[in-house]
Amino acid sequence: MTTTQLTLTAQAEAEAILTPEGFAHRQRDVLEQQVKVFPARAFYPSSLGHPCDRFIVWNFTRWDTKAKHEATLQSIFDEGRFHQPDIYRRLEALGFELVRESDRPVQYHVGGGVISGRPDGRITGYRGIKYKPALVLEGKSMSDYQWQATKTVEDLREAESPWTRSYYAQGQLYCFNENLPRGVFVLKNKATGLLKLIPFELDYEYAEALLQRVERLHPMIVAKQDPDPIPFTKSVCGGCGFAKQCYPAKSFGEGAAYLDNPALIALLERRDQLAEGASEHGRVDKAAKEILKHEGIKFAVVGPFVVEGKEASDGSVRYTITRQAAA
Repeated sequence: MTTTQLTLTAQAEAEAILTPEGFAHRQRDVLEQQVKVFPARAFYPSSLGHPCDRFIVWNFTRWDTKAKHEATLQSIFDEGRFHQPDIYRRLEALGFELVRESDRPVQYHVGGGVISGRPDGRITGYRGIKYKPALVLEGKSMSDYQWQATKTVEDLREAESPWTRSYYAQGQLYCFNENLPRGVFVLKNKATGLLKLIPFELDYEYAEALLQRVERLHPMIVAKQDPDPIPFTKSVCGGCGFAKQCYPAKSFGEGAAYLDNPALIALLERRDQLAEGASEHGRVDKAAKEILKHEGIKFAVVGPFVVEGKEASDGSVRYTITRQAAA
């Protein structure tokens, strides 16, 4: 292209990005460029709480076959990184004394395997009073729906979402490996900015089970042996990057379900905010419904939304998605 043609093209792009559609398209392109899939080099506390052995092992042995997550989920991951510094600042404003997250992960050697991770920090005192020993600090951000539903540490441990359950596993492993008897989860509400503190104590039996899991799975990784699959669970398997090679798509009409899928909830929240005629609404609507179709949803509660599906005469599925009225 000539210099004049390049200039005209640049001018056209500069005008196009000032439109809602052009901006949304460019934003999606940039986010998709950030989506990467890497092989696991160690066991991570965030994944050791995952209910599926196959998922953990395949992140080592079949990582290059894992489907990339979509742009909206990448934006959620990026947003989470911005919340942690704010959690630190606000805890310090309340009077807490902290040691913030280290730049380097700590490696713990277990039965030939390595657990690599770093706690979000430690709480060492409050307004001049020292905690001896210090407390493990795990700071997480959550949607308003999830934040409201989380009231005790058992709500984290027993959460439907494997992402949320992983928080509990992280806290337990860091307490165990750092030889600290207790810790706190500090949860930030993404909608209001409010913080919630959830205290917890080290559960030796639970932490030991995670370490035994490393000892059991490490030889399978070395031998490139596939663990047995778990029974299909929508909240676990539906959004898994290995879903297409581990399970076929579930057939439509399997009945009612409750889904605590953060990525799907985020898509439905975004869909609810957009005008129906907007091009981004169409893309978000399509992405959400593809997840629902893959999971075979006929009727489901998805966070604050109710999803109803009906099979049309041509075999396609028509979904009605409505937000539940606030209690």
